[in-house]
Amino acid sequence: MGNKAKKQVISGEKRVNIALDEDIHTKAKVISVLKDITLNEYLLQAIERAVEQDKELVKRAKL
Repeated sequence: MGNKAKKQVISGEKRVNIALDEDIHTKAKVISVLKDITLNEYLLQAIERAVEQDKELVKRAKL
C-alpha cells in the first residue's frame, strides 16, 4: 500500500482512473493550486460543468 492512506469512498460515489496528457495534468495542477483546491476538486468541478452543458443530450436520449 505504500505511504498513501486509504480514502473512504462516500456511498453513491464512483472512482475513475483516467489518463491525462502530462501538459494538461501540469496545467490543471497549477490552476488547482492557484485556486487553493485539490486537483481532484478541480477536475470534479470541470466534469460537473461539462455535464451541465451537455444535459440536453441526455434529455434527448431518453425519448
